[in-house]
Amino acid sequence: MKAHAFTLEPSSFPLDHFQIGLGTIMFLRHIAIVTLCAAVATGATNNAAKECWSRVSATLKPIFSSDALDLCTKDLAVAAPSWWSAFSDDFKQLFNASSSFFTTGKFTTPALNAWNNSKVCQQWYVGVEDAIKKVDPPCSIAVTNATQVVTSKWNASISEFMQALDQWAAEVSQPNGVTTKAPSTTANAPSLTSSAPVTSSAPVTSSAPVATTAAPLQTPTHVDAKVIESIPSTDQFDHDYVKRRPMIGRLDTTSDMSEHEVNTERLVTKNSSMRHVEGGWPKDVDSAEQNDVQRFRKKVEKDDEYKQAVKFLGPVAERGLKQNNTINIYQDYFAHMGEPATTEQPSAKGLAVFRDPESVRRTVSKIDWHPESPQRMAACYCILNFQDPKFVNSRMPSNSYIWDVMNPNTPEVVLKPLSPLCCLRYNPKSVDQLVGGSYNGLISFFDIRKSGSSPVETSMIEHSHHDPVYDVFWISSKTGNQCCSVSTDGSMLWWDIRHLAQPTHRILLSDKDGQVLGGSSMEYNTEAGPTKYLVGTEQGVVLSVNLRNIKQNNGIVVYDTGAGKHHGPIYTIQRNPSHNKFFMTIGDWTARVWCEDLKTPIMSTTYHESYVTSGCWSPTRAGVFFVTRMDGVVDVWDFFYRQNVAAYSHKVGDVPLSAISVQGNSQSGGKLVAVGDSNGMISLLEVSDGLAIPQSNEKAAINGMFERETKREKNLEAREKEQKRKKATMDEGKVDELPSTKDEKMEELLRTVDANFLNMIKEAEDTENKNMEHKTDSMKPGDEDN
Repeated sequence: MKAHAFTLEPSSFPLDHFQIGLGTIMFLRHIAIVTLCAAVATGATNNAAKECWSRVSATLKPIFSSDALDLCTKDLAVAAPSWWSAFSDDFKQLFNASSSFFTTGKFTTPALNAWNNSKVCQQWYVGVEDAIKKVDPPCSIAVTNATQVVTSKWNASISEFMQALDQWAAEVSQPNGVTTKAPSTTANAPSLTSSAPVTSSAPVTSSAPVATTAAPLQTPTHVDAKVIESIPSTDQFDHDYVKRRPMIGRLDTTSDMSEHEVNTERLVTKNSSMRHVEGGWPKDVDSAEQNDVQRFRKKVEKDDEYKQAVKFLGPVAERGLKQNNTINIYQDYFAHMGEPATTEQPSAKGLAVFRDPESVRRTVSKIDWHPESPQRMAACYCILNFQDPKFVNSRMPSNSYIWDVMNPNTPEVVLKPLSPLCCLRYNPKSVDQLVGGSYNGLISFFDIRKSGSSPVETSMIEHSHHDPVYDVFWISSKTGNQCCSVSTDGSMLWWDIRHLAQPTHRILLSDKDGQVLGGSSMEYNTEAGPTKYLVGTEQGVVLSVNLRNIKQNNGIVVYDTGAGKHHGPIYTIQRNPSHNKFFMTIGDWTARVWCEDLKTPIMSTTYHESYVTSGCWSPTRAGVFFVTRMDGVVDVWDFFYRQNVAAYSHKVGDVPLSAISVQGNSQSGGKLVAVGDSNGMISLLEVSDGLAIPQSNEKAAINGMFERETKREKNLEAREKEQKRKKATMDEGKVDELPSTKDEKMEELLRTVDANFLNMIKEAEDTENKNMEHKTDSMKPGDEDN
């Protein structure tokens, strides 16, 4: 049973302590009844009695603890101080005895002595009645009613005792706060003084008021359950209803879960393989030992089965050799027809992704394919942002990698320069050698066969560039050991990788006015000329450098600096692989095509909404080039198809793209495109055949289009020059207008003087003639003879 607290509102008592104290006293008063129940249950064989005792015992065990004793002693001392001062020791003994009984199931000797102490039993309820009457005398009526209810049910049977106690507890715990005490023994119930098999107790009076209430307690009534009405199932009303379609519902009692993403350590995998090129030799024969091989061959050649096999296969091999000598089995019957025109729509698909193993996200600055193998590419990583916040607490990693396209998980070779590389190039004559330009201006030379990851040689910092090296190229030489680099410090340096202590030659990039121009990109192609270089500057101006004209402004020719130049740095400059005198520049929002003979671009793409970052020509198709943008899109332009809009656009990602390179040369390739972004990720794309396979007459058509545009630009340039000349002539005429007027006046005056002089002479002659005629008429005929 559980102890119920009283709901009293006295003004002279501490309410909380008094409620807890009376509740505890009410419960301890009921210990006598419980003890009697225990005695009956222990000595009886009735299952109901045993069940009653087990339930009561299980309920009361947690209450008899040291914490409960401390609480009761404090509350009783406040609720009934006079009684507590006399019986505090006896109360503690009684509480401990009950605790021992409900814990072990037995009464010890001290417990029996405590129960048999008549002083405690006689004076117990006297103090309780005094405490209750001081607060609320009418509560004795409620106690009497509760006692009668429980006593009437006690006489039924021991098996109903627990049910009576539970019902009594429920009835007295009303919403208005009424709480009563447990029932006491009456004349019809067994007395505590009777011979109990386990223990005995002092007599208990039935009229002891133990509970208080705010209102008189009404006697509860017990109502038995019964069936009021039962309607059996029938099918006679089925036709009055329509069957409802089955509906599927689902209830989920599990709690809602949310999706979370966690970055874990990446599992690094590595592919390894082994190639076996030797034939199937026996175990006892070492193929590397020449003596063992010759000994085994002599043994086999002496075998009769070997001789029979040679005699049988000899005529077959002889017949095949004669056929090969008669017919060219490698003849291509359709070589003159060329490649068929494709109708496939331009497209691209992703093949693999190569991620930077470093934790810091670096930008892919350059990508260069292996000159001979389509399965390898070199990529350098660098962050060109000055004072990037990523390096406040850490240093920028300097590793660059050589990747195998068949193994995107792990780089094949790790290059470890002294400073992060901004550019990297394979040596076309020795594919195991690479040269790279560093962020701090150094030039590093790598030879994979010798040093592996570390550079073989590095230039001296005092003789190197003072800004990042943005581009580097291997140049034509007899030994293949020379290269050229360009930087935004305005210098262009030539190097010999065998002696990188200082450059072999140096040129300062400047215009006619002496302004230094910083180089941001470079192009070198031996087919265009071993001494010709193209340089794109960060001012948007294109420079042509020819070492043969080194005495004339260092061989530098500056292209259009007016409306034709870019509005920002030129990130890429590259010659057309099929027509070398035409080249392309990538900068600001456009890609522009130039001709060496003109100082202005001949063609230009439309302005993109996003900034362009890099680009390159297709090595197989003369009219196709690729452009990367800041919004993560690759544009493929096909001038053979149309010139006003890109032929195809492919979305690579949401981050800015930074580098692009197409694998192959003029003979093969053109389908694999490597695109790098600002997060250090290289996406390998495969374009459709229509963007890689050259079309019939494409080279001639593209060359004709470029020549036509060049001629148009020349005509426009000539017309502009003519207009300038005419304008200059008109300006000169206006300047000479005043002196010309003076000369005309003088000439007019001279002409007037001449006319007057002639008139005077004529008048004089006329006068003389008239005089002569007058003299002749006046003479006589005779006088004439005289």
